[in-house]
Amino acid sequence: MKWLFFTLLIVNVGLATFQWVKHREHKVEPQYMESVNAKKIVLLSDKYSSGGAASVNQRCVVMGPILDKEVITEIRDKFLKEGEALGLVTQELERAPSYWVYVEQKGVSENIDATIREHGLEGYRIRGGELAGGYSLGVFDNVDLARKLVKKVKKTGLPIQIHKKKRFESSYWLEYGVDYAAENPVKISELAALLSNDVKKREIFCKSVASGK
Repeated sequence: MKWLFFTLLIVNVGLATFQWVKHREHKVEPQYMESVNAKKIVLLSDKYSSGGAASVNQRCVVMGPILDKEVITEIRDKFLKEGEALGLVTQELERAPSYWVYVEQKGVSENIDATIREHGLEGYRIRGGELAGGYSLGVFDNVDLARKLVKKVKKTGLPIQIHKKKRFESSYWLEYGVDYAAENPVKISELAALLSNDVKKREIFCKSVASGK
């Protein structure tokens, strides 16, 4: 019986060896296949540290602010004529409101001019806008002055009101690419000198098309 046991053992070992060899020869397909059309994900940190032109061109520097649009436009046009790439960025800033004292439309009669003058005041009819039909008595930066006038006019019996007007101020900045600044330091110094001594620089994501030469 021993010879039968050893015979079966040898056969089993041979079969196992044969199957292992065939498995090694068989090509195993990967579980995940990469498509030739797939786009690789690029981390933002890798994008900016790679030093490529595409990453640099997405950032710009703005120089300003200048309140006079005519002045900054003239400076920009001068550089554009020299072949330099400059953009213009406008920033809207909300200022402190003003206070418009006016007579409501229902209190504006044909002889309101005479009535106003009798009380030592001056004004004019409002022809357009949201207060059209009313009568303007003045616009004040100081709300206390506006209230003082309202108190005085109320004695006449006229319906007087204060309208709070929002005010905005535009400032202008010249924009250029960070790569342009690195390649043209002399031009940047010249540009800063033309603007003012208090010129500021800020790095932002480009807003205009002037991101390079």
